[in-house]
Amino acid sequence: MADQQQQTTVTKPEMRKPVFKKVEQLKPGTSGHNLVVKVVTSTTVLQKGRPGTQQQKPRQTSIAECLIGDETGTILFTARNEQVDLMKADSTVILRNAKIDMFKGSMRLAVDKWGRVEVTEPAEFVVKEDNNLSLVEYELEEGRVLKSCGLGISLGIIIFCCWLDVKRITYWIQYLPPFAPNVFTWK
Repeated sequence: MADQQQQTTVTKPEMRKPVFKKVEQLKPGTSGHNLVVKVVTSTTVLQKGRPGTQQQKPRQTSIAECLIGDETGTILFTARNEQVDLMKADSTVILRNAKIDMFKGSMRLAVDKWGRVEVTEPAEFVVKEDNNLSLVEYELEEGRVLKSCGLGISLGIIIFCCWLDVKRITYWIQYLPPFAPNVFTWK
């Protein structure tokens, strides 16, 4: 048995190559974007200190809004803390695992703790500044989402539906004669 000891090798899963997108391909509510962009402008909008505790030293919180873009368009990027130092005007950065946040009905790009911002060598493209995706306003449609529905037989067909509206849950029951299964009036 000692002669037949198996050697176990731990293999790391292969990293897949990132797929880079262009700014014009970004859509509301999406995430996992990798982009190579130039920083057009960077404006600090918040800079304040937070008190520390006995275990932690005081930290500085800073937030900057940066207009970034590529040859297809521009979008506002919200840089936080260490990211603010990297987002200097005219620098080229790689954003990994970026996400689209909605702020007052417009798109903002952000990189959270699961993403990465890296400065890279200057890119050769010219930023298309007349296609700013952050200037497009989006409106949330208040629609109904069907959460559950049930069928039963008692003096006909009973249809029970529970709709989840944006602000409330609506219950709806309709009684139909047993021989009219195709007659539905949705309210």
